[in-house]
This record gives sequence, structure tokens and C-alpha cells, in this order.
Amino acid sequence: MAEIPAEYDNGTHNFDEGGRAFGYLDSSVNLVLEPVVGVKYHYSTSQRAWLFSVIAMGNLVGTVPVMKFTAKMGMRRMFTLFGLISAIATALLPLAAYLGYGWLLAARFMEGFAMAIIFPAMGTICTNWSSRKQAGIYMACLTTCVQIAAIFTMPVAGELCTSSVGWTAAYYLHAGITLVIFALFFLFYRDSPQDHRLVSSSELALIQKDKSSTSKKQEPVPYKSIFTSIPIWACWISYIGAGLGYNLFVQFGPTYLNKVLHFEISGAGIAGALPYIIAAISKLLSGPLSDYSTCVSQRVRLIFFCFLSQGQMAIMIFIMSFLNESASTAAFVCYTLAINSSGITTVSTMKSGQLVACQHVHFVMSVINIINSLLVLVLPPFVAALAPDNSHAQWSTIFLISAIVVAVTNLFFVIVCKAEPAEWTKTNLKNSSIYSGIGPVLEGVRNNLKKDMGTNTFVVVEKKVQTENYESREKYIHNIRVGKTAGA
Repeated sequence: MAEIPAEYDNGTHNFDEGGRAFGYLDSSVNLVLEPVVGVKYHYSTSQRAWLFSVIAMGNLVGTVPVMKFTAKMGMRRMFTLFGLISAIATALLPLAAYLGYGWLLAARFMEGFAMAIIFPAMGTICTNWSSRKQAGIYMACLTTCVQIAAIFTMPVAGELCTSSVGWTAAYYLHAGITLVIFALFFLFYRDSPQDHRLVSSSELALIQKDKSSTSKKQEPVPYKSIFTSIPIWACWISYIGAGLGYNLFVQFGPTYLNKVLHFEISGAGIAGALPYIIAAISKLLSGPLSDYSTCVSQRVRLIFFCFLSQGQMAIMIFIMSFLNESASTAAFVCYTLAINSSGITTVSTMKSGQLVACQHVHFVMSVINIINSLLVLVLPPFVAALAPDNSHAQWSTIFLISAIVVAVTNLFFVIVCKAEPAEWTKTNLKNSSIYSGIGPVLEGVRNNLKKDMGTNTFVVVEKKVQTENYESREKYIHNIRVGKTAGA
């Protein structure tokens, strides 16, 4: 998405990929921006807090239309629409700041609103376009957008904000890039590989192999089945711990380093991007390992990467609770490893959700998005209540509580997680894309056979062979087994 830091104070603020401040390395009360149309903007601490909180609020609100309309509109149109909203909101943000604080809040809200599509899009695209054997690779590659955004935005925004062109150029640049990227996405992407003219029959067969549903049409979401699925709840509960650990370090890690350990990060752009570079590399390595380590079952792989990601996260948080002021280097290493470990979550918690929910993964990921937004809103008052003075003892308490939460929530995932499609993802023949092509033929065969063999005749489709392009681009010939039901 196009959103970038709303404020930049000579490199003394750090930001995550969602545009939220994850630490203030100065003690200034007022935020001073470069003039827009000859005006300087001064925001109080409370106003700055709202500029970040409103993003999470927009994200929560944006989740509602994502859940409601994705199945009807398709991810291609929904993702493009939300990308357009993001680009427009980003381009108009400098003007909104000039018009007044309320307009600025509205622009930030719309940026957060547009971000609500990110998690569901990742899950849906991965489910539709990856084979079950390569789900980890696809998920790892898609989620590197989190790291790539930070790697690009932090140094670029930093340079533009301190250059002669001013901070507004950062917004216009990102808005323009967003428009181009989403135009290319709409041009080349299709919701189903069956609809893409560049997908060969052999590639389509590989993508659809072992899938519980290959329907081109979005199916109604089985809300009751999802909300009563223990493996899905395991994914959601696991992400509470994963999201808590990630957002704690992202939002308050540098604050802890600076206020408690008195550690100064020089060169905020490069230093801030370093953990994300390492996390991106780890993601790209963990994806293939997750898919091709076939010496153990898929479930064992999910559990292993859960330990590798969230176990590492819990350990890093636990260690930081005991580091004193002289251990600034060790603290920064823990901070980097914590962000790195959060990246591997994609091949444990998120991959499990995708494997279980299949074609309904967009809803599961939307709930994860809600959890993440709520954590962003809850963490600031939680930290403010337990560490009002930013003392070492206060932060030790925060880290110990967080480490326990991360460990307990992911222990539940380890116990009940699954790696197989749920029963409610399996569609019958009449709802499948295959049946839409051969259904009328089978009905004709069945009706004719019933006249000769009786009403208890069955017709079984055993194998499909793809042939020429007719009607909806794909036509199938099947081996058909005909017989009588038991007792006939």
C-alpha cells in the first residue's frame, strides 16, 4: 500500500511498514513539519497519538466490506479498489494537513481503511494460485511485501523529507508508484488460474492437484463452520501472541532502547530497515524449507516453524527483560531477531489457516487483520499504564507478561493445529467448475441409463483429461463408471 510516515523529524522517528510510529527517539512534545503552502504544523503528543491510532481504526472498519463483498466481487476487483483508495488518500494527505487536523485524520483513516485488504489478499491469492505442496513458498513470497515496503520507504522517505523538494514529495511519489503497481495488478491478475490465458493445461493441473475445491466462482462463507473450527481458532489465538510480540517491538522497541538502555540509533533510515532486510531473507528461506522438508508430515512442519518463530520471539522478549543499561548491543540484537522471528509466522500460523480454510481463507485472514488492529490500539495504553516512567523495572514487567502470552497462545496452536482442508471446504460435484462443463452431459447420461437400468443407477467421474478450448476455455473428457447401487 502507499501509506508512508505522516511525520518525519530529521530522522529522529522510526516507522513500520504500516506508517505507525514504532518509537520516538527524542523527547519533543510538538511535532514540526516542513511548511506546506507556507504553513508549519504543530501537533501535541495527544494529536500525534491519534494520527497513528486512526490508522488502526480505519483498518478495523475496512475489514467489514472486505468480509462482505470479496466473495461477490472477487479479489481482483476488491484489491484494485482498495489500492486506488490508498493511492488517493496518500496523494491528498499534504492537502489534508493544510486544510486542518480533522482532514488529516480523515486521510489517515482512509489509508488504514485501504490496508484492511492486505491479509485477505495474501491468503486468497495463495489459495487460488499455489499448489498445496507450494503453499509455504507462495505465502512467504507474498508476505515479504511487509519487509519490502519498510526497506524502500524508510530510506526514501528520509532522503526526501530532508531534501529541498520537501516531505510532500514522499507522498506524491508513493501515491504514483501505487497507482502504477495496481494498474499492472488489474491488467495481469485473474481470480482463478482457469481464467488466465497464459496458464497451460499442465500448469493448471499442478495448481489444482489435491485441492478440495477448484471452483472459479466464490462460494458463500460458512461462518458457523469457521467459528466452530478449533484449528481455525488455534490460528487466531496463536496470532494474538505473534501480533503482540511483533507490535510490541515494532512500536516500542526503540523507545525501550532509548529511554531505558539509552541506546541511540544513528542513521535511522538504514538502521530501521536492517531488521526487515534480515526478516525478508528468512522468509524466503523458510518458505521452501516448509514445503519441501517432506521427511516429516505437514503438521510437524507447522509445529516446528511455530517453535522457530514464536519460540524465538518469546525468548527474545524474555532476555530483554533482564538486559541492563550496559547491554545496548545485545538489546539491539534481540530487537532485530524478534522482528526476524515474526516473519517466519507466515509458514506456521498463517499457512495452517490457509491449508485448513482453503477457498475461505480470506475470511480467516480478515479476522487476523482485526486482531492485529486491536493490538495496535490496545498496546499504547497497556505500555503507558505499566511503564509510565520508562524505568527498567517497569519494562521488565511488560516483557515478562508479553513473553508468557506469546508462549501460552502458541502452545495451544501446537496442540490442536491441523494441515488438512476442513470438511466445510469440500464442495460437491455440482458446485465445482468441472461439473459446470460436463454436468449437463452427465445428467443426460444418467437419465438415459435410468430408463434402461433403473432409478438406482449411479455415475462416477473417475478421471479428467483436458482437451480443446470451447465454451469457458476449458472442456473435460472423463472416464465414467456406471453401475447399480448396493442392494439393487
